[in-house]
Amino acid sequence: DISCSYADNLKDWNPDAWIRNLNSVLTARQQLANGEINNARLKEVIKASGFKITADGLLGNMLSDNFRKQQLEVWSYDWMHCTLQDGWLSTAMYLVVHHVTRLIHNSNYDSLLHFLRSCQFPMSKSPQGRSLVKVFDPVMIRKFHSRGCIVANASIQFTLYPLLRAWAQEQLMALPALEHRELYEHFVVYEEACRVVDLIKRIKYRRITTVSAQPLLLSAYSRYQELHKSLYGTDYFAPKNVWFHGFIKRIAAHSWMFDMFYVERLHQRVKPSAELHRNTTKFEEGVLMRVLDDQMNRLSSSSKLSSPDGELIGTNVPVTIAGFAFRMADKCTFHGMTISCDDIVASGVQLGVVRACLLGADNALSVKVELLRHMRDDIWKHEHLTAIWPVGDLQHAVAWRLCGDNLLHVMR
Repeated sequence: DISCSYADNLKDWNPDAWIRNLNSVLTARQQLANGEINNARLKEVIKASGFKITADGLLGNMLSDNFRKQQLEVWSYDWMHCTLQDGWLSTAMYLVVHHVTRLIHNSNYDSLLHFLRSCQFPMSKSPQGRSLVKVFDPVMIRKFHSRGCIVANASIQFTLYPLLRAWAQEQLMALPALEHRELYEHFVVYEEACRVVDLIKRIKYRRITTVSAQPLLLSAYSRYQELHKSLYGTDYFAPKNVWFHGFIKRIAAHSWMFDMFYVERLHQRVKPSAELHRNTTKFEEGVLMRVLDDQMNRLSSSSKLSSPDGELIGTNVPVTIAGFAFRMADKCTFHGMTISCDDIVASGVQLGVVRACLLGADNALSVKVELLRHMRDDIWKHEHLTAIWPVGDLQHAVAWRLCGDNLLHVMR
């Protein structure tokens, strides 16, 4: 039952049963080739199996059963596709946008577009942030209605989901109390879906351990599914709803989460070299050589001041702060995260606006921030006090917007 809300009620497949399931499709294909069954019967077997495996494909070409068994472990980390690619969060985002615009704005999306255009993003993410309005192009909206989910790449949806939560809450608070009951029901379901992904984000950024997060994820995801069924029924459920249970049940097997975002990032590194390569007789070898040459050139030409874990970017100058000598720049990078002046960053529960990036005499990276004071909910105010924060503790805010006299609405 793909609408089952509780992982304990789902039957676990052991690797041997999974391999028998794959072999059943290969056997059916051979029977079709021998004339023993027809095409309709093969489609039934594939549908029952859940895999459209072929003898020469990735799964069918594995040489040993042990190697096939490892695929179960690999898939246990693919929360991205279960959630954000025609996944359950893609559906949740579509439903909250559809019903808020239907109930308040007569299916007009101008309010949402205005909200997205008013948002500011970290400098390194600003091109992606500006492109969010394109997700709600009229052509795309028709696709949403036909598929019952938001259609966009995973990175876009990962950025979009907290913004939609903030927008829906803003619309809800603007209504008189007597008029917002139906809208409130849709918002509560979506907020519960966001809590699940908030937990995943905390695991991803090492703010909580996989062991500590597992029971919280099981509880939050089950509660979301129950709320979803109480409001929308089971029409929007798909196999990915069940696969996500499997991800949660295996997440504590390792201390950190290696997910498909890492794989996609590796694709981006190789893609420019692959597009230039035209010799298909030795394609993989040629592409790898191009990537290696590119990396060696970058390393040999690097002239940036760096620490073991990061580096200053651009022009830098010597400064003295509280008696300590630093090199100061407008931008730095640390473990793949790029921090720029005017970005809003978080260190624990405290927020601050970056005013400078600093490299100390001990090669430790830090940032000078102007502190923000928490007012209420997600509303913060400039405090005109400064502090020095080590970059290893920092995390970007997703976006922020002005919402009054010197007030900032910060979405994390």
